Order: sequence, then C-alpha cells, then structure tokens
Amino acid sequence: PQPELPAGLRLLGCLLDLLPEAPHHWRHFSHFFETALAMAQLGPEERGWMLRRRFASHLVDFYLADESPCVGLPAHLDEGRAAPRRARMGDKCTLPQLEHMVALLSLLARAAHRHEPVARTPLSLEGRLLHMAADEYQLLGHGALLRRLLKDGLHVAAICDLCEHLCYESRDATETALHVILSGIDTMDNEQLGPYLTTFCHVVDLADSLAAWRIDWALQRLLHVISNNMRYKQATISCMRALLSLCVLSSRPRRWMLHQRALWVKEWLLSGLSSQVRCTAEHFIKAILAAESQPSAAAAGAAAAGDTAVGAALPPPPAGLAAETGAAADFGLTGDAMATEVVTEMAVEPSGAAPELAVAEGGAGACSPALLSMYEHLVSHVVLRELRELPAAAAAGAQASKHPDDVPPPRLAPYFWLCAGCA
Repeated sequence: PQPELPAGLRLLGCLLDLLPEAPHHWRHFSHFFETALAMAQLGPEERGWMLRRRFASHLVDFYLADESPCVGLPAHLDEGRAAPRRARMGDKCTLPQLEHMVALLSLLARAAHRHEPVARTPLSLEGRLLHMAADEYQLLGHGALLRRLLKDGLHVAAICDLCEHLCYESRDATETALHVILSGIDTMDNEQLGPYLTTFCHVVDLADSLAAWRIDWALQRLLHVISNNMRYKQATISCMRALLSLCVLSSRPRRWMLHQRALWVKEWLLSGLSSQVRCTAEHFIKAILAAESQPSAAAAGAAAAGDTAVGAALPPPPAGLAAETGAAADFGLTGDAMATEVVTEMAVEPSGAAPELAVAEGGAGACSPALLSMYEHLVSHVVLRELRELPAAAAAGAQASKHPDDVPPPRLAPYFWLCAGCA
C-alpha cells in the first residue's frame, strides 16, 4: 500500500478539489488562497507537490475562467466544470480578493527552473530549484494572464516579481510582457495606469545582458504611446512622472533619454497641449540633468558623505501646479521614500526664478556634458524653427476651430526657464 500523505499535503489536495466551487463564493474566499500561500511558504516539499499537481495551471484556469488558455492542456484541467460558462467573479464596484493567489503564482514561478537558457534569476528562491512543466511555465507568461492581472491591479509587487523573473535574459518573454503593458498604457484611463507604469519601470530596469536592447525597445515605444495620447493631460503627466522616477534612479534609461532627446524634448516642451504638461516636461529635464550631473559635481565628496537621497539633487519645487494636476501617484521602483519624493516633486510648477542645475567640479565656468548637450539642443535650428512657427500654428488652429476661444495661445515660459537654467 502507498504511504499516507502528510496532513499538509492532504490539505492542499482538498483546496485543489474545492477550487472549481470557489468562484461562487468570491466575496468570502480570501482565506482560501491565504491558506494555500502559507502552505507553499512552508518549504520545498509543499511547493514540489503543488508543481507536480500543476497547481499554477489550475489557478490560472480558475482566474481567467472562460478566457483561460488552459483548454488545450490535459483533460484533468477541465474537471469540475459544471457548465460551459463558469461563474463570474466580482462586480462593477468590488474585485475578488485574489492578492494571495497572485503571490502564490509568483512564488511557484520563482521556486522552479525556468525553461530558458538561464534557469535561475536574481529573484529565484534560494536552494535547489524544482521542476515545472514547460507548458505551465509558458502559461505564467501568457498575455491573457498578464493583461488581466494588470487590469485588476492585484498585488502589484508580486506582478512585478513575476514579470522580472520571466523577462530576465529572455527576449520573447520581455516582448510579450512589454506589449501587454504598453497596450494598457495606451488604452487605460489615468486612474488605472499605476500598475502598468510600475511594472514597466521594473521590467525596463532589469540588469542582465539584454538591458541595452530592452531599454531601447521599451522606451522608444513608450515615447510613441505618449506622443499619440498627448491630448490626455493627466495620463501624459502620469507617464512623465513614472519615467522620471525610472531615470533618476537608474543611469541607463536616463542616458538613453538624454541621448534620444530629439524624440521628445521639442514635443513635450513646446507642443504640449497644456501648461501642466509643458511645466512637467521642464521639471523632468531639470531633474534628469541634475541626476546626471550629480556624480561629476560631487565626485570628491560623495565617497565621504555616503549615499544621499536622489531627491536632494533635484531643483527645489516652488508651488503652483499641484492644485491643478492633483495628488501625485507613487510609482516607486523600490517602495522607499526616495522614489516617492521624485514623483511627488513632478506635481509642481517652477516659479519665475529658475532653480540652478548642478555645475561640475572646477568652477562656475564648467558644466557637465549632459547639460551642455541639452542646451545646444534647446537652441538648435530645429527647435528654434519650431519656436518661430508656433504663433502661426496657434493662430491657424484658432481660425479653423468652431470655438476659437478654446484654443490657447502658445505659452513658452517653461522653454525659456529651461534655457536660462542651462545657460
């Protein structure tokens, strides 16, 4: 006779058997997945049993219901389906409490070998990695699952861990995840952008051999999405804030943005459809220049002073725009106060006195290469030509509009403040 399973594994078996009935009780089942997560956290024996029983596949099938891609998997995944269409969870006002389920999916993914040339990632659990079926591993990175998780916004930290783990040293997984994320940024309302922007920043900031390719691939497409949606003021500002938090905390995306300034500076600073967007663009440029100049400006003192909050290097924020743009959302990359400060400062408008940007070591006449390059771009013939054409374009727009008073004249103060600050 086969030896009897330990009590913990028998409990997990009961949970798996009850899973098909769980959708009918979605208002009261938070402890159901909390129990499963607690059991998985006990050790590798419990996690190994869950992987052998394809627990993750069952969870995905349960979560996506009629949208589940699991229909092509082995027949045991369809056990317990009492009807062609399964009970729908949640309503217009309330989402099912599935945070522990998302954490469990992330935990099982990080406990197993990846089906990639690099089997382990920095997020993998310590110790011996377990075996997960190849189709189950692919299921965890399926576009339908990522799309639903981000739309629901359940346990964003666990979603970020899962995406980072799947995208590490993998072009295919990176393209799948970023395509879902960018599609959401392109289509969702401003209030729903938080999970998408946070996950985007985590994936783009991955440190592996694909980092340069990933930054170029992702940021080019994000700039395209922002360009296509400039008429949505709040969403545009939210994207700028998230991008600023990424650029201030990480040098690679910051230097990419500075190098590719021709793709965004003119459009954000001069063609922005609202004063809030243009002022946000001004502060964005000042902040990344200050972050880029900081190492050279404090080369001697940084080692002695130790780590310093990035927010201390940013220009001081005068008040003015915060009341119009609303409270700044926290798109922090690490959950600490530093990223929150960076994002919060994006909600303010510079006053008439332009904050000073960092000056390199060596006297008042010296400046960082990034600052010099940005100034040369701001006064280049391309930008100046656009500047000369703005009044005529605004007049033509007002003339063509049925409501000329609704077409605002061009306001160029952020551009001139920035030129003065760089000079």
